[in-house]
Amino acid sequence: MKPSQKLAFIVKSFILFLFPLTLFAQPRRGPDVTGAWTGYVKTRDKKITYEAVITRNGEELTGYSKIIFENKGEETYAIKSLSISIQDDKYILEEDSLLFDNFKDEAPRKIKQVNTLDLQIGTKKMLFSGTFKTKATMGLKAATGEVSLQKSIVPDSSLLFVELGSMGIKENLSFVKEAKEAERVAKIEQQKKDSLAAIAAMVKAEVPPPPPAPKPAPPVIKPVPVVAKVSTPVATPSPAPSPTAPPKPAAAKPTPPPVVVRTQKPMPIAGVEVASNINKRELEMIQTVTYHTDSLIFTLYDNGEVDGDTVSVVVNGRVFMGKKGLSTQPVTETLYITPDLGDSLQVVMYAESLGTIPPNTGLLIVQDGRDRHEIRFSGDLKKNAAITFHKRKQEE
Repeated sequence: MKPSQKLAFIVKSFILFLFPLTLFAQPRRGPDVTGAWTGYVKTRDKKITYEAVITRNGEELTGYSKIIFENKGEETYAIKSLSISIQDDKYILEEDSLLFDNFKDEAPRKIKQVNTLDLQIGTKKMLFSGTFKTKATMGLKAATGEVSLQKSIVPDSSLLFVELGSMGIKENLSFVKEAKEAERVAKIEQQKKDSLAAIAAMVKAEVPPPPPAPKPAPPVIKPVPVVAKVSTPVATPSPAPSPTAPPKPAAAKPTPPPVVVRTQKPMPIAGVEVASNINKRELEMIQTVTYHTDSLIFTLYDNGEVDGDTVSVVVNGRVFMGKKGLSTQPVTETLYITPDLGDSLQVVMYAESLGTIPPNTGLLIVQDGRDRHEIRFSGDLKKNAAITFHKRKQEE
């Protein structure tokens, strides 16, 4: 078999081998709503953090939800399973079984929320928006309100998705399995491409290249005789030596001025410059937090799609974290509570830029010893979000 015929045979064999893989890569009909969704539910007087994770089992959609709210100064939350159906192009997300909670009362455990949502698909993001309702139970009134959720490009930015990992559920989610399968298939495809390239190089090495054509002999050029002219040298008088100038004395080096070292008492927070337009914007108090330690660890994330949001954190009128870009990577600083700060802190989330998708949105996680507070904030060039921190008084 000739080398060219051998190469053609190998290529055809690889094509027949790779063809079955394309049968598993057919696109699914309709929008893919599986993944992590973050947002809020809103009643007449409250705005509460709400998240959902949607997965697929065959043609059936199921999922999980997490709601976080403050009760008597303490952060409480619950994780529940979801049953999902589609009716008249609306997605019905109904809470089912309670998987985990930190409620102190029994009544909230009986609440089941039903969300009726419309799906909106943009060029860069997918949104769920609609309404919710709960049933009255054990003395609690039925509640209704609005729901708004945005699909996260990076699932790890969802706190519910992270907690499902610690519960051993994340690995069974359909979109996690599909991502791993796509990565495995991509590796196989690359290995096959590398094998084809190696085989082609081997076949090419078996065919010797044609010998190079002989170079034509250069033409013979007869030399032209050159008659050299002989010139008589003319004697020139040597110049008279110039008198030697005395060396200049070296200039004295100026004595440097003494260095004066000034000491300053370190500030308890980084920087004292106030953001330029902070007093010109409306201030919206979004949450009150009670803390008990002498230091707080602040961590910032982008809440949703990473689009270039930049934010400064201002504590009691002084910049604590200046112009921090928000992404899926954490930005962390520690605030040490010194006597001059007092027991009450006003923390303002000042939007430096709105990114490509206004408004400026983010997630602030505050670690207070063993306590953890998750605060989602939103702001623009006209309004700042603010959080009040009160130190918990020791019980006598």
